[in-house]
Amino acid sequence: MSSYPSGNLAIIISFDRKGTYTCIVQEDKAKQPAMLGLFDSTGRGTCYYSNGNVWISITCMGGLYLNEKGAQVFRWWWRDPNSPSLFAPMKPIFLSLNENIGIRISAQDHIHITFLAKGKQMKLNVGIKLELNESFSNFPNNTWVTETQLYLEKSKIKIQSLINKMSLITSFPNIKNLDRIPLPFHLKSRRYKLVKLREKVKSGKHIRLLADMSNEN
Repeated sequence: MSSYPSGNLAIIISFDRKGTYTCIVQEDKAKQPAMLGLFDSTGRGTCYYSNGNVWISITCMGGLYLNEKGAQVFRWWWRDPNSPSLFAPMKPIFLSLNENIGIRISAQDHIHITFLAKGKQMKLNVGIKLELNESFSNFPNNTWVTETQLYLEKSKIKIQSLINKMSLITSFPNIKNLDRIPLPFHLKSRRYKLVKLREKVKSGKHIRLLADMSNEN
C-alpha cells in the first residue's frame, strides 16, 4: 500500500488465495474516497475522470479511450506478435489521475502506475501478457455439440468480422487492402477454437467449448 502525504491511502493491492491480485487507486480523501483506477491480474483495467466517468477501459484484447462526457476518442487492439499488422504500433498513453499519480500505457504488459510524493517516486507495473491457450485437454468431454451449434457459432464470428470491417472503414475511410488486415485477437481466438472443435466433433470427441467462446465477445 502507498499513502499520500496527507496519510490517506493512495494505492491498495490485494491478493487472494489463488495468487490473483487487484490494484485500486483512489483519491486523496479520508472518508469514502472515489476510485481513480482499478487493475487486476486478468488483464482488465479502468481509469476514471474526477467526475466519475470512465477515462480508459482496458481488457485482454485492447482498450478504449473516452472523453470526460463519455464519448469515444479512440480504440486500440493489442498487437499479436505472431501476425503482421498494417497499423503502426500504438503510441504510449499518459494519464495524470491527480498531482501524485500518473498512468503510462505502452503495451499489454507495460502498464505503469507512477506515484510521486515527498520527492520520492514509486513505479508499479500492473500490465500482464496474456496469450491464446492452444490446449483443449482441460475441457470436459461429456457435453454433446451439434452441427447446428457449430454453424451458428460460425455465423456469429462471420457477422462480428463484418462489423469489425465496417468499424475500420468508418474510422479510416481511406484505408486500402482491407482484406489483408488481420482480425482482432478475440475473433482469431474464437475462429481457431471453432476449427479445433469441429475436428473434435468429427472425430467423436465432443467437448464443451461453445459456451466459452461465446463469453469472449
